Amino acid sequence: MTTSLPFVRDARATVTLAAPVPDGAAAMSGTVGVRVGADDMTIAVTVPADPVALDALLPVFHGLTDAIVDRVADRAAATGQRVSCHQGCGACCRQAASISPSEARGLARLVAAMPPERRAVIEARFAAARAATAPILATALDDTAAAGTEKFGLAYLALGIACPFLEDESCSIYADRPMICREHLVSSPPVECRTPGSGRVTGIMGTARMTKAFRAVDTALEQRGILLLNEALEWAATHPEGVPHPGPALVQTVFAQLAASD
Repeated sequence: MTTSLPFVRDARATVTLAAPVPDGAAAMSGTVGVRVGADDMTIAVTVPADPVALDALLPVFHGLTDAIVDRVADRAAATGQRVSCHQGCGACCRQAASISPSEARGLARLVAAMPPERRAVIEARFAAARAATAPILATALDDTAAAGTEKFGLAYLALGIACPFLEDESCSIYADRPMICREHLVSSPPVECRTPGSGRVTGIMGTARMTKAFRAVDTALEQRGILLLNEALEWAATHPEGVPHPGPALVQTVFAQLAASD
């Protein structure tokens, strides 16, 4: 069963996104408009009609983030500002990547679904990273504001701890990487990302719109602030389930938050 979502704005969809819908379950579909700079994008969305946790809808929001990033990158290229990020450059993968609670659950599920030998390797990397960063992580986990400060970010970067998913200076879970990683695009030389406090990093995305919109909704639903990526497995193990809400209502809430950020 597929019915229309109540936020239809334009029937001409340019991007089609869908979250998994269990066999035999009801789905709802509709379209919504998103403005990126001076451009209008129309997004077609299909989600479960029944209550689900927000992490079940991550494929939709990952796809939307990619669509927005691609549009911004194209517009930047048209003005001569080209993305310098490339495969094999892991400069940003030693920074303090922050994620929302639902993203932590998504990463934990991803690791749990890996073959046993592979899962053991990744889990060991998480444990090592948590141990190495414990002194400053303790501050960040108790104080969301502290985790977002430049001082904290520089202290974390100075430790040189690679993301547990980094291999050969490339992301091993690229298709499933967090939203903040998707929105981290620069036109400055990649090496400058190793010293973000230098003032020589030129970002293309500006405000990380999708990351901010999603985490604003997620942290409000969870009554919990942002987390560091290194904490994802440990936190998700003690908080395995999100609070279910109707899929269409969750999508509407995040889109409303995105619109409010314009």
